[in-house]
This record gives sequence, structure tokens and C-alpha cells, in this order.
Amino acid sequence: MIKQMDLDNVALEDIRVLVHSIRAGGKTHLAGDFLKEESKHGPVAYVNTSGEGLMTIKGIGLGSVAYVVEDLKDFKQLMKDFAAKPLHAMAVDGLQVLERMVNLSVLGTTERSPTSTKEKNEWVDIGREFNNALASMWRATRLLMCTAPSALNMDPITNNPKVISPDLSGQRALGCAGYFEYVGYIKMLVTGPGKVKRVIQFAPDGITLVRQQMPNAIEKDIELPVGGGGWLAIKTAIQKGMETHAK
Repeated sequence: MIKQMDLDNVALEDIRVLVHSIRAGGKTHLAGDFLKEESKHGPVAYVNTSGEGLMTIKGIGLGSVAYVVEDLKDFKQLMKDFAAKPLHAMAVDGLQVLERMVNLSVLGTTERSPTSTKEKNEWVDIGREFNNALASMWRATRLLMCTAPSALNMDPITNNPKVISPDLSGQRALGCAGYFEYVGYIKMLVTGPGKVKRVIQFAPDGITLVRQQMPNAIEKDIELPVGGGGWLAIKTAIQKGMETHAK
């Protein structure tokens, strides 16, 4: 299908966000806040790939919207079910475990690493399955938030050996950003004894994997309040960044 578009009036209809941080950085809490806010506008779902982190969003009033999947087959079926009648918003928590599911599906075991020979390159098969899993999420929902823990990885283009990016294998650690319009990094700032303020960064600094696709960039970190409201602040910043003044 060919669709002609007016580039000066592109509407913000779909948002795909990847959030990464150190463990216990507030990723799941933000995912819950995202779903709580968007549940006002349509059906939502929380997809957990490991069964962990559920207590983080327990009791915020989301109800029976959680799905725990244990393997890639289950994940594919769930996305297919959602795609039949797409959700308004979905959070997938998170990509690192989904990648493990893909590895197990391709290799059939956890007892060895992928092989790469002239006859067979299992890394190619893993990459294809992982990309297909990401694409299946897009068909399942209008608004998407995925999470991943962070790690220090090397940028193969700049040769920077210490880039803060999602803890994924090989090129996916940085390449995954290409599948999301927005990639944010949650930082925890100590404000006093036992007190921490969480903010999310979308502005590039040369050492952190972030991304934002819009005319007017988000230049300052966005605070994530403890009691919720972080997603609304992010969404408001994105909507503001999409505003144009074309004449």
C-alpha cells in the first residue's frame, strides 16, 4: 500500500519507547505508570517475560492485565492474539529475557553458545527471530514500552569501549535503538541519606544510548515522581517536541 503524507502535519499516533537502566532503576515502575495512564484511553497489557518484578507494580490499580510468558512460542501466540484486536498500550518487561527465549528456541538448549560456520550461522537465525519478535509487538498495540537492563558495551563504529546501552548480545546492544522512536536511560541521583531522585535522559551525551525522533529535541532530563506521573511528563515532552511551526 502506498500512502502520501504531509510531512508538516504528521500526527503522533504511535509511540514505541525503549527504557533501560541499571537493575532496580525503576523500569518496571515506569512501565506500570505508563499502563495506568494509558488505560484511561483504551485496553492495555503488561507482558512479563520472566515472572520477576511483578511486585513493583502490584496494587496500582491495573487489574487483570498481566501476562507471564515462559518461552518464545508463548510470546508469539500472545502477540498474535493481541494483533487480532490491537491494544491501545502494551509494556513488555523485558528484552533481555526475550532474547534468552529466542536463543533457546533457536539452539534448543542452554548448554552451548551459538555457532557460526560456512554451513550454518545460528547468530543469523537468532537475529531474525528477535527482530520478528519486535515486529510482532508493533502489530499488537498502538503504544509500546519495552524495558531492558543496562550494561557497558563497545560501540563498533566509534570504538568507544564504554557505552551505556541495553544488556543484549553483540550488535543488538546498540542496534536495538533502531526499532524504537524513543530510547531513554533512567538515572538515579542521590539527593540525601536514603533518598534518590529518578530522572530519564533522552538527550545524547556521547556515552549513553538514547534516541528521540522529532523536530524539537528533549534537551533536559525528565523527573520521574515516586507516586507516578512520569509517563505523562514524558508523553507531554514528546508531544511538545512534535509541534511544528511550518508556514
